[in-house]
Amino acid sequence: MTSEKLAEFRAKGMLLDPKFDRLAKIGDKRKEEKEKKRIDQELKGNTPPKKTVCNCKIHTKAKNFKELVSLVKDAEEIMIQNKLTELGDRINCIRGIYYGETWSMDYAQEKSEMRNLGFRVYTGNTKVEHDARKMLKCSDNCKGKLFEALYQSPEIIDSTSKVTDFGHLMIGLDARRSYIAKNTNLPYGGTGLENATWIGDIGGGTGMLAYKRTTDPNVRAKKLVFDSDHDYGCSVNIEGDIAAYIVGLNYKDKDGWKDISNPTDELEYIYKGLEDFFDRSKGWTLRVNAFITQIGGELENGVLTNKEDLLDDIIDSVEGFAQFYISLRAKDKSYNYQNLLKSFGYIKSCSTEVSEIFLEGLLSLRTHPNSSKYVATKDINPTVVDNSTIEDGINNAKIIIEKISKSLDKLLK
Repeated sequence: MTSEKLAEFRAKGMLLDPKFDRLAKIGDKRKEEKEKKRIDQELKGNTPPKKTVCNCKIHTKAKNFKELVSLVKDAEEIMIQNKLTELGDRINCIRGIYYGETWSMDYAQEKSEMRNLGFRVYTGNTKVEHDARKMLKCSDNCKGKLFEALYQSPEIIDSTSKVTDFGHLMIGLDARRSYIAKNTNLPYGGTGLENATWIGDIGGGTGMLAYKRTTDPNVRAKKLVFDSDHDYGCSVNIEGDIAAYIVGLNYKDKDGWKDISNPTDELEYIYKGLEDFFDRSKGWTLRVNAFITQIGGELENGVLTNKEDLLDDIIDSVEGFAQFYISLRAKDKSYNYQNLLKSFGYIKSCSTEVSEIFLEGLLSLRTHPNSSKYVATKDINPTVVDNSTIEDGINNAKIIIEKISKSLDKLLK
């Protein structure tokens, strides 16, 4: 956060609290120090000569955790050669492979400028500053194919019990660099970090569940939201979301787990953070308890003492994101508009079902974190929604959709 970025937010009526002035001054100082360091490097002749001959090994997609760590290590070496000496720059650069740019994997699949805007907002108004297609080459003639290898490695299946989504992991790391993304609730869903990871996954699934219930009230939350291989709250997505919070955490300092750390304060290299996280003696075994703590859970002697309060908080965030998810589709002609309005009558009950299933899955996983990946363990019967609730939902839908539309228009200006 810099004074320039703060002015942009305030022009849109956001971040008016005076506490952000202090954060902007800190950001200005960091930006000034970074620029001074860059100029000093150039004056000292530390700019690496442009290579004309490529000696890079040819890289391919990672098939397991070990290969992912090796791939990221090689990527960081090339980025450092290309002057990305700051860890935050390297995190941001790799994040761009998966989210936020027209050349990102997500855009290739979704073709959505709105999603790109969303990822920028979720990470604290963070742009992708460096193009990975260039930064992962030793020269214009580079044959190493690092960008292609990472692009093809978003989901890593190490074994039946160890999986992760590397794209989710990286956008989470990028969001953790921002105070705003970690601590400011957005008008819909949760914080930017939450919306970029687990709330976005299960909240989006909740929105789709509510929409499906308008034509088939018997669609089950577990099957639609959690049981697929690649969508919403599936195993690989949730494990990637957990990793997004935990990579770079000081695993020994359990008292510090409540604070979501900036990875640049804890790590020197991304690959070392991954290495420690995937190590059973370090991050992997502790990942579930640490994650539950970081999303607001209070664990005492192995018992979640504030389960009801935590569940209520999750429901609120999931409900908000589901409303946002449905609102974005109001202008999409592939969806039935009347059913989109009607789905608002189902969102509350669907949010409760999905949130309860999500939390029970976490609590189950924490009892055997090394022998299983995240899976939904509870199957809840669909809630019966009466006609009056549906009518109330339809009446509220137009107000909510208009409110979200105006909020998005402000961001687009």
